[in-house]
Amino acid sequence: MGIKNIICVITAICLSMVMAILPLNDQSVSAQSVSAPPMSQQYNTTGTCENNTSLPDNYFTVICNNTLIDTNDTVTNLNCDTSEGWIIVCVWQQQSNQTNGTALSTISVGSSINGGNSFNNTMLNFANSTSSAQNPQVGLALDFAYVAYELEVTPGNHDIFLATSSDGGQSFDEPINISNSTTNSIAAKLIVDDFTGKVVLPYIEEGNDRVKVYCSRC
Repeated sequence: MGIKNIICVITAICLSMVMAILPLNDQSVSAQSVSAPPMSQQYNTTGTCENNTSLPDNYFTVICNNTLIDTNDTVTNLNCDTSEGWIIVCVWQQQSNQTNGTALSTISVGSSINGGNSFNNTMLNFANSTSSAQNPQVGLALDFAYVAYELEVTPGNHDIFLATSSDGGQSFDEPINISNSTTNSIAAKLIVDDFTGKVVLPYIEEGNDRVKVYCSRC
C-alpha cells in the first residue's frame, strides 16, 4: 500500500471517530438574531439638554441698562475681558481735542464687579501723560486685571507699558515700561492665562526687525 493510501485511511478513521463522539442534535448550529433595546432604554434624557424646554425669547438680549462710554470724543480700539462672569474690564482709545487745537490720543479704562449691571467711574488718560497713547489691551485672571498699551515716550518712538490690578480693575499699580527701548515698540498683544495667571506680552520692535516677548511667571 502506498504512502498516500495510508494517509487517506488514517484521515477517514479520525473523521469517523469525531462524528461518533458528537451528538447528532449538536452537529448543526443556528444563528440567533439579537435586537437592539428601545431608544428609551439606551439613553435616559431626563434632566439633560435633550429633554429641556426651549430657551426664552429674550435669552440672548441685553439685560443690562447701563452706559460704559459717555463722551463726544472719537472712540476706537475697544477691548473687554471678563473673569468669573462678574468682573468686566474694558479699555479703549479716545481721541480728544486739546485747547491748543491739537488732538491727543489717550487710553481709558472702565470696570464692573457686578456682571456689567453698573460700571465704575471711567479712568480717563490712564497713562497719565500728555503724550499720545494707543493700542490698549486687557486681560483678566480671577481678580487680577492687566492693561497694556503703547505710549509715545519721545517723538515717533513708542514703548510698551503694563499696569496691574488686584481688585478687578477698580485700581491699578503704577504702569511699568516693558520694552524700554530706544527703537519704536508697537503691536503689543496681551495674553493672560485664566488658570495660572501667567502674562505673555509679545510686541514688535522696529528697526531691529524682531519680535520680543515679555513673560511673567514663566
